[in-house]
Amino acid sequence: MVLQRLKQVRKIYQRVFRVWAHIYVNHYANLIKQGCDVLFQQALMQLIEFCLKYQLLEQEDLDPVKSVLK
Repeated sequence: MVLQRLKQVRKIYQRVFRVWAHIYVNHYANLIKQGCDVLFQQALMQLIEFCLKYQLLEQEDLDPVKSVLK
């Protein structure tokens, strides 16, 4: 029961991360125009740190944003 719940939580965070990564990679110009690029980037980094700390994401989940996070 607990392992199934953990799998569900991981899947939720993977999906949330994918949405944020999509926005960051594909709509970054819009974020700059609206003046919220720095705030969005900070929030994305906090999400990544949280997910890695609690092992909710794997390193390969980060592939979409690896090039921009360096």
